[in-house]
Amino acid sequence: MKKTLLIITILFSNMAYAETVWVPNLTIDKLRIEEASTYIKTTIQPSNTCSNYGYYVTFNHTTESGKAFLSALLTAKASSTTVQLWYTSSTAPGTTHQNGCSGISISKLKIVAID
Repeated sequence: MKKTLLIITILFSNMAYAETVWVPNLTIDKLRIEEASTYIKTTIQPSNTCSNYGYYVTFNHTTESGKAFLSALLTAKASSTTVQLWYTSSTAPGTTHQNGCSGISISKLKIVAID
């Protein structure tokens, strides 16, 4: 019981302290929209990300903030406008889907701004 509680505490404390990265002047190359998740590919790979089938950052588009993110990203893509992204650092930066980048380790979007 104590071991289980310790493991759960470590997992949640690591998630709470995930580093947030800010990258300006990114161009959206592709958006992959799935049932509840959207994946973002920019023309260059942002720092501290991994590549999950060529996509670097993800978010849940079923939440209120996720719906706003999706709207902003679609607008930026359609108008070829650059964006600023804030996201959590990947837990497997520099990897691909073949050697460690998964839905768990990919960077999670926190804030998006259209330039």
